[in-house]
Amino acid sequence: MLKHSSTLLIFASLLLLCGCQNGCNFNWDTVLDTQTVHRITDGISLKITFDKVKETHYNLKWRILKGDAPQISNQGHTHWLTFDLTVANRPNLNEAHFTPCNADQDLEQAIKAFEVHFSPQKQHFYTAYRQKYLKTYHLLPEGAPFCSPWSYRSNTAPNWKNLPEPDQIVRYLIENEDTLKNYPDCQAQLATTLKQHKNVTAYDMLLTDRFPASDFASEVLTEDRVSNVCLKSEEWKTKMIKRCLNDVAKKTQLSRSSYMLLYIADPAALAQTDAALFPIWASNMEATDYIKQRLGKYNTPLPNAKLVKQLTDAANKELLNPKSESQYISDKAFDILFLTNDHSQFAAAIAKQLSPKFYVANQTNVDVTFHFCYDKFTAAEQKQVINGYKALLPKVTTDLQRQFVFSFLSQHLPCSEAKKLRDQYPDLKEQILNC
Repeated sequence: MLKHSSTLLIFASLLLLCGCQNGCNFNWDTVLDTQTVHRITDGISLKITFDKVKETHYNLKWRILKGDAPQISNQGHTHWLTFDLTVANRPNLNEAHFTPCNADQDLEQAIKAFEVHFSPQKQHFYTAYRQKYLKTYHLLPEGAPFCSPWSYRSNTAPNWKNLPEPDQIVRYLIENEDTLKNYPDCQAQLATTLKQHKNVTAYDMLLTDRFPASDFASEVLTEDRVSNVCLKSEEWKTKMIKRCLNDVAKKTQLSRSSYMLLYIADPAALAQTDAALFPIWASNMEATDYIKQRLGKYNTPLPNAKLVKQLTDAANKELLNPKSESQYISDKAFDILFLTNDHSQFAAAIAKQLSPKFYVANQTNVDVTFHFCYDKFTAAEQKQVINGYKALLPKVTTDLQRQFVFSFLSQHLPCSEAKKLRDQYPDLKEQILNC
């Protein structure tokens, strides 16, 4: 569900990555009206904002291989109320689509029907709309409110005596992540709350004990959270480095552990990780993202020059002697070499991979590689790629492969030239050019 400044067309184009030959459904939110009130409830200041939202349902179809233009059809819409609640000076709580409404819903009347009721100790509160209980939330000493499985959308308001303290609830949910996953809104709210704490908490330590296997720990321990915690606790930093280096040594959970080490940015730990992962790039693709980040955004301190040279040699070897299709990694090799600024074998690699025999055997992977790499090539390399695809048109073995070849060319050639190419082949006559 989307809201605010993004455009519908941009979002629709992103869906193409998932493939929309037979149609992709998506929703789009438009805020129609907003109403805000300030209240004092049980001595606590509240700021309540209601949005009336029109959620429009769309279907996108784009049969790229047939050259069709994208078709977006309106499948109807639904109206909802959404609220933002600020309790005292805490970060705000957002609840999207908490109840459906009519298109002509008066927001002033709606917000008057919204209630907040606090527990005696002000550790919990529940919300109600039109005297109907909605949901219970909990308050840690800092951070936004968050919901939990306790009294989750039951028919009646909670008995405050039956609710554990917020600290107990958080500890339980961290230790019982499978339960938390059944309540995705509560999971997202709790993750937000834990990331908002200014100092290191006991929850950070509990999450560290469960990292990297825990999805929730990874959700909370983002780069910003890790950077903040590292500044506040050498104990936490040392403990996390030890856990992650142990995983790197075992070649397990490489993605999460290696990224955590990037976030911590300890020079000695990075050097140790580089030494373990750079040499295994060609055989363990799970190391690719870490290596690309070390060559790019996280290049301080610089990786060891000898390791980079070995990596570059391995990437060039992959370009000239690609593995079988099931192990195809040329796109990753190109990525590595763009980052090390080594184009020495690009001409030979482009010629090999766009040779008819190789293309026919690896068509999908070759198309993906040149689609994502094209804009990174120099002008001379782009010209070689285009000429290579042109040479393939009369040599591919099936109409479908020719359609793929032409689809690539039509994206990069002037319209007049693309039309001339299309008219040379009967099987391309139905290809539509958007020009």
